[in-house]
Amino acid sequence: MAKRITIGDFDEGKILDVIALLESGGTKKAACDLLGIRYNTKKLDELITAYQERVEVRTRLRKKNRTKAVSKLEVSEWVTSYLSGESISSISEYAYRSEAVIKHHLSKYSALLRRNDKVSELEYFELPEESIKPFFKQGEIAWSPKHNCLVEVRKQEDLVVSVTTLNGDEKNAYVYSWDLASLDKLTEELDVNLKKFDRRLDASEVRSLLVEAMKKSNKLK
Repeated sequence: MAKRITIGDFDEGKILDVIALLESGGTKKAACDLLGIRYNTKKLDELITAYQERVEVRTRLRKKNRTKAVSKLEVSEWVTSYLSGESISSISEYAYRSEAVIKHHLSKYSALLRRNDKVSELEYFELPEESIKPFFKQGEIAWSPKHNCLVEVRKQEDLVVSVTTLNGDEKNAYVYSWDLASLDKLTEELDVNLKKFDRRLDASEVRSLLVEAMKKSNKLK
C-alpha cells in the first residue's frame, strides 16, 4: 500500500514556494512537480488547505501565548526535546512560542549546551559556571560538549570520568569532570526526568511524545 502523503511530508519553505508559484500564474501541474508528487489537483488543494489551517492555528495560539507566562512544565518539555536533538525552530513550531522565548529559557536553566558546528574531542568548551562540579555519581546523566550529546556516568576515579554516550551509538569514553556539564539545575528546578534518556530515545521519538503532550496542554488552556 502506498504511503499517504500529508502536509507533514513537506517543509514549510517548499509549500510557500508552491503557493507563490500558483499566485504568479503557475499551473497546478507545475506545482505538483515542485512538490515531487503525481499530478493530482485534489491532493494539491488538500495540502495547501492543510498548510493554511496549520498557519491559522499557529498564529492564533502564539498570539494567545504572548500574554501567558511560560510555565516550568513547558520549559521542562523544551529542555527534554532540545537535549534529544530537536532544533529550537522545531520546538517553536509545536510549542506555539517564539524561538527567542524558547532560547531565553533554555539559557536561563543552563540547558543551551548543544553545538551546531562540528565538534572535536580535543577542543576546550567553556561551560556555564553553575553546571560545573568536580564529582559525578554513577548512573548520573550529564552533558558532554566534546561529544555534543547526553552521557551516562559509569564511574569516576579522581577527576577522570568514564561515560557512555546516549546519542544512539552508546560509545564509551573518558573525560575530565570539568569537561562535563551537570544537569542538576534541570532536575532540581524543573523536575526534568533525565532517566527517560536511559531508553536511548532518538529525536523523532522524543518529538512525537512531546508534540502529543503539548497538544494536550494547549487543549487544557
